[in-house]
This record gives sequence, C-alpha cells and structure tokens, in this order.
Amino acid sequence: RHYGAQEKQNGVTPGLLSTCHRLQIPIFVGAPGDGSVFLNSMKLWAMARAGMVDSYAFDLDIHGEVFESCAYHRWGLFEHPARGLATLVLGGGVPKNYNLQPEPALGQVLGLPDVRGYAFDVQIVSAPITDGSLSSCPPSEAVTWGKVDRDTYTRTTESMQGDFSMVMPILTKALLDNRARYERWRERMGEEALFQQHPKARGYLRPKAGYQLFGRRDELCQTLSTDVKKNREWLFE
Repeated sequence: RHYGAQEKQNGVTPGLLSTCHRLQIPIFVGAPGDGSVFLNSMKLWAMARAGMVDSYAFDLDIHGEVFESCAYHRWGLFEHPARGLATLVLGGGVPKNYNLQPEPALGQVLGLPDVRGYAFDVQIVSAPITDGSLSSCPPSEAVTWGKVDRDTYTRTTESMQGDFSMVMPILTKALLDNRARYERWRERMGEEALFQQHPKARGYLRPKAGYQLFGRRDELCQTLSTDVKKNREWLFE
C-alpha cells in the first residue's frame, strides 16, 4: 500500500509489491534471517536491547506465515472448483523449498486427510544439477515427499535451466498474447463453443481481478484451524 502511494505520487509504473497489494496476492518471507533488510532490523533490535532507543516493535510471525501458506494450499485443493494446484518456482533453494512445503505440513505433520501436492510444477533455475547444491534439486525430487503429485509429475513437472530474469519476460509476453487471442476467439465463437473446442482457454480467460486470497486470509486460516481442531485425536497419538 505504501509503495503504491509513493509510485502514484511520483507518477511511475506500479511495481511488483504494489500490484500484489492491489490484487490481494499474498507475499511470504522465505528466509527471514537472510539479507541486508533483516540485518538492519537486527541493528535496531540490538539498539533497543542496549537502551539506545525506547523500543523496537517489528515482529514477523514465522509460524503464522507458514500456516497462512498452508491455508491457501488447502483452499486450492478443497474449495476451488479445479481441486488442484500449480506452481511456478523462479530459482531454487529457499524459494523452492518454502513454496513446496504446504503439502507435507498439512498431510504429514498436521495429519489432514486427502492432501495432495502440486499437479503442475515448473521451475526456472540457473544452478546445474551437477553441482549437487540445494538450488539445483529439480521439482521431480520433491515427489518423494509428496510435494509434487506422484501420479502426474512425469508429464506435468519440468525444470528449465536458465536465468529466470531473462526467460520470464518472454514467457509472460507469450501468455498475454495467448490470452488476447482467446479473447478474440470468444467474441467470434462465443464462450461455450470456445471452451468446448479449446478447454485450456478457460484458464486463460479467468477474471483479471484474480482470486484476492490475501483479503480472505483470516477466513481461510480460521477454516484450517477448525480442521486442525477436528484432527485432535491424530495429533495427540
């Protein structure tokens, strides 16, 4: 919200964070202790402990972050009509692991029934598999955890070697061009005939406003909390 107000004041094109806020797209912090932003936060925290400033009230609820991401995963599996999820991972390591952990958290740790991993999983990463690093692990590796659907991953999971900052603009342009083409066909053929002849057009022509999940986070987190409470017997085994 603050970024958006500053961008509007300066007359510049909206950036990623303000666009996510406008569309109510959740943003999570995968590695809160890493990077210069947190190091400066630590400085203020240390100054408060040393009595140099009155207080420092910043706090990130790491447990709440993960639980919220699980709540969205549950929504996609059980409430959305598609009853399935897809993910696009840009990079490896923390982005990949954080993005793929809702399935084991829900199914293996919280013990909720019928939890599945991602039906589609696409990764763009520059780390080669041969270096043996965490970043170089392909999405198919996650099938052993259940993070990726074991019945579909050989057809719907792919890891592309490349720099995503170079590749994503090209992919985004192609996706937007596809959407524009289906919009033209819808006007010419009608929506019912288009979806019958080209089923994937239904996905391209979803409402541009998106799912507005961040605006529903309290509701979805409460629903997940109710599921956890119902699973009391399993949790105390």
